[in-house]
Amino acid sequence: MTDRAGGRALAERVRAGEVSREAVRLAASLDDPAATALAPCLEAWRVEPWSIEARARTAQALLEGGGGARSVPVGPPPRPPIEPAPGAEEALRGLYHELLDELDGAGVAAWVERQPDVRLAPPALRRLEDAPPRAACFDDLRTLYAATRLLDLLVARPGHEVEALLALGAGLGAAGLLWTRFHPFFHELVDVVPDDCDEAPPVLVDVCWPALVFGELLVLRSGVVVRAGRRWLDPRLVAEATLHFTYRRAGPRTEDPSMGSGSHSQWGTAARRDYATPDALWFNVDGDAPLEADLADGLPVEAARELLVHRRFVRTRHARDVWPYHWTLVAPRTREDAGDRLARELARGEQGDPDPAAPG
Repeated sequence: MTDRAGGRALAERVRAGEVSREAVRLAASLDDPAATALAPCLEAWRVEPWSIEARARTAQALLEGGGGARSVPVGPPPRPPIEPAPGAEEALRGLYHELLDELDGAGVAAWVERQPDVRLAPPALRRLEDAPPRAACFDDLRTLYAATRLLDLLVARPGHEVEALLALGAGLGAAGLLWTRFHPFFHELVDVVPDDCDEAPPVLVDVCWPALVFGELLVLRSGVVVRAGRRWLDPRLVAEATLHFTYRRAGPRTEDPSMGSGSHSQWGTAARRDYATPDALWFNVDGDAPLEADLADGLPVEAARELLVHRRFVRTRHARDVWPYHWTLVAPRTREDAGDRLARELARGEQGDPDPAAPG
């Protein structure tokens, strides 16, 4: 049996509950090729059906040689991009209030079937064709914000309502994706397991929910558990720090620009737009304050980058309130094999473009 076939068979046995993750880790320590590739995806202490499936998919991508650049599609195919129907924002807000009344996953799927023309954004927002980016229509950003509020509500529920999340995302035109390695652009930290080595960079341990993308536009980051050294991520700070640009989560405190407004006027908030183009990663493209100077609103620029990229502080302990919603950042991607280097720079809050000659 080839290593690839062995890895696939092992992933299926883990999914079926025939092999424990402890057994896979032991086999990896004995240099079994299939287990060595699978083991990094099977270290979590929580074993839920979605986690098992997600780890099996990421393991298969690793076995197929995808590496860190490989994304793995999950969920139903998205509906084609069209201009949102008139009243799309109102329809999304209506579903939000139904979900507050404990609408279940089947109800979400039924709503999607009844709303064939509701989309989260017009086709023009799928790509970032101008540098600097052209300003988006405020009505489109409001509709996108209403969609993200819905997704936040599903993510905040126990079990993260993954199937309902994927069904709603596909109905609104967004594709579900997983990535095989941790990257702070594509991943949101749900929890951090401290590594014995303080210098150990973040490694993907568990996938709590998938990402949703609309072309180059990242609509929802994938929620993950990682293992990392304390020089990279402070587990206690990640658990306690406010998660910005986010209305609702199950655990951490959250904040977005709508908070403090009335129940009706808060829906007039513009959504944050992040894009992954072939040449760069674009954070909060509608911000008007590039993080290029030494200080950003009194913060060292490294700490500001940390906050904007992760949407929370992950190393920096900072007592006073900050308002990061006008910041913006562009991180060039000089070549594909520098992707890991770029991820490390962003995870550490470092400055400077990836070195094209550096190994990925």
